[in-house]
Amino acid sequence: MGFIVEKDHFHGLSGALEDIRERKLFPTTYATDKATAANLHWHEDEVLAYLVKGKTYFEDAQGTQHQLEAGDLITIPARTLHAEGDINEPAIM
Repeated sequence: MGFIVEKDHFHGLSGALEDIRERKLFPTTYATDKATAANLHWHEDEVLAYLVKGKTYFEDAQGTQHQLEAGDLITIPARTLHAEGDINEPAIM
């Protein structure tokens, strides 16, 4: 199974936190001004990434870049190869 990208899924930090509470998830935060793309990897568990601010992409095992901007949610199933993309402006996930 591949990535699920939900464009404009939430609005602002409060919208992301509301969705996280409804799903009974435990939030973590990643904030940076700039970052280079990660290498392909996978996680044992499903990952949900809420892009609260900025723009980036996630790359799948076939090299397809899934573009994200503020308000987008990406769900990456457990054990799915992926890489977080370059970040060239302040971003919060």
